[in-house]
This record gives sequence, C-alpha cells and structure tokens, in this order.
Amino acid sequence: MSEKLNAINVCLAGVGLAPVSDENDADLDAAQAERTIERISKEIQQRGWFFNKEYNWNVVPDSNTGHIVAPTNALSLITSGESRDIRLALRDGRLYDMVNHTFDLSDLANYSVGGVMCLQLAFIMLIDFNDLPPIAQTAIKYVARRQFAQDLEVDEKRWKFQKQDEQDAMNLLQREESRNRKHNYLRDNATAQEFIARVGGPNALSNRLSVFPKRNTY
Repeated sequence: MSEKLNAINVCLAGVGLAPVSDENDADLDAAQAERTIERISKEIQQRGWFFNKEYNWNVVPDSNTGHIVAPTNALSLITSGESRDIRLALRDGRLYDMVNHTFDLSDLANYSVGGVMCLQLAFIMLIDFNDLPPIAQTAIKYVARRQFAQDLEVDEKRWKFQKQDEQDAMNLLQREESRNRKHNYLRDNATAQEFIARVGGPNALSNRLSVFPKRNTY
C-alpha cells in the first residue's frame, strides 16, 4: 500500500467511510480525500522545510532573453550567497526582478562559476506525497483528515478529538525542522564555524553549553 493510499483511507475512516484499495479509485469520497491531501501537502510544503528547501542552485540567464526558467516543481525561491540582496520572485514559471520589473536578469548575475556569471538561489520544491519523509507524511495526513471532515461538514464532535493527533504530528515535524536547521547552521555558517574553532571544536562547544539547564521539548 502506498503512503498516499494510506492517507486517503485515514481521511475516509475519520468520517466513518469504508477504505479503498487503489489511489485512483473512482469513489467520489476517495477522490475528494486525495484532493484534500494534495492541497494540504502543498500548503504545508510552501513554508519551506529541511526536506524541500534545495540550496546551491547556480542559475544562468538565457544568453538571448536574460530569462531564467525555474524548475517545474518550484513553489518559491530564496536568493542566497552573493545574490542574497537581489529581490526576485517566481512568476509564470520564471524568475522576475522585483526592483526593475522585468524578467530580464542579465545584469543581475553576480556570481562566477567557471567563468560563467550566474545567480545563487535556493528553491522550495513541491515534493510528491509518496516521496516525502514519513514525519512530513504523518503531519499532512492528520491535517488533511480534519480538513476533509470539515469540508464534508461532518459533526464537529466526530473530528474534534482527532485534532490532538494533528497537533502532535505538526509539533514533531517542527522539532525535526529545528534540529536540522541547527545542524545546518553549525555546519554551513562561516561565523558559527569560526566560533566553534575558537572554543576548541564541537565537543568543547557542547561542554560549554551544558552549563545551562536543558529545556524539556516534549
């Protein structure tokens, strides 16, 4: 059973409906559950997480038009590195200059890779539900279960008690995001690396920080 099929059946079970055996089942309720899952998945992924924020994209403007076409599954972008102060947006599948109001980015490429001028970006990507980390699938599944019930205007008493599952799953996802963000900051941030080196490496840093009381994150 695929993870999406499992999520569809969780939505159906949440309102007392029978499960289906295929993601593409013709059952109207199953089809609506799938649409709800896809919608919630996109809404949550748009925030940008450790699993769908891709760094180190060095993109080159087209030599004729100056346009840059974004990856087809890109939801949004973040300028980074040498290009971090350039204001860009994603419009019609292309990168758009928010200051000069143009798709022609020829004059903005300010980072050289092998002698070719490019822009440094990070993209937030839309990942297929079945390819998401389990912790993200669980959060999306439980949010979608509640939203599916609300869309069907099911009696609130039937789904209100399930909101704790949703909250717990989102909290776990946020904790994993924070853990990855902290790890990436210490590993990739030049200032943090210099500080770690001065205090004698990551072990010494851990020892120094250990004098502070640990906070219970559960």
